[in-house]
Amino acid sequence: CDAFPTESATRWRYDLNKKEFFSDKVSVKIDNKPFANGAMRECFRAKKLSNFCGSHTEEDWHLPFANVVAKRYMKETDRQTYFDDVTLQMDAKYWAEEFNKAGPPKKIDIMQMMIIELSERPDKPLYHVETVIEGKYVKYNSNSGYVESHDHVCRNTPQAFSHFTFEASGHKCMVVDIQGVGDIYTDPQIHTYNAQGYGSGNLATQGMSLFFNSHRCNIVCEALNLSSFDLTKKGKKR
Repeated sequence: CDAFPTESATRWRYDLNKKEFFSDKVSVKIDNKPFANGAMRECFRAKKLSNFCGSHTEEDWHLPFANVVAKRYMKETDRQTYFDDVTLQMDAKYWAEEFNKAGPPKKIDIMQMMIIELSERPDKPLYHVETVIEGKYVKYNSNSGYVESHDHVCRNTPQAFSHFTFEASGHKCMVVDIQGVGDIYTDPQIHTYNAQGYGSGNLATQGMSLFFNSHRCNIVCEALNLSSFDLTKKGKKR
């Protein structure tokens, strides 16, 4: 996307402690053709530079940290949805940090997500923006009980992370839809016990039951002293 013009944009980031968004100005270059797409969003190669240090040289655009992925919804989506998605991912990132504090065999991370608003364009489009991660992208589990396996063997850390969030939150929430490269995750989903928040993918206690219906505690669960969870008869039927 080096050939594309430099645009001034507003960057929106979420402060997890204050539970609010704050903004600043950045410079961006965004490809006009997507290189990939999922079920709901398409992905564009992009570059981003902070305006903190003033003007940029052409060499600055070639620095590795300038490379990012910009994602936007393929169907018309209201502005608030973009902000809700960032809130969800940053809340999930909090649980990843709590998981790491518990001392698992392997530490994890959830990608920092922000919003770029192309404020100079008439329609002021929004994009989700994340750092580029190289490697094979794998979906480890879903929000409805799917667990990725190879020859009937699944990775322990992603499944234990979902289990951990349920227990560490006092059974109030669970982070699922774990996917990414290695143990760097992105685009998770959060279930809550009361179905409040986190969009239509929040399946509440039914989603939690679906996870435990397919989850088998593993050595990471044991290392973290996570309790096995017995489904009620009602939960098993779902």
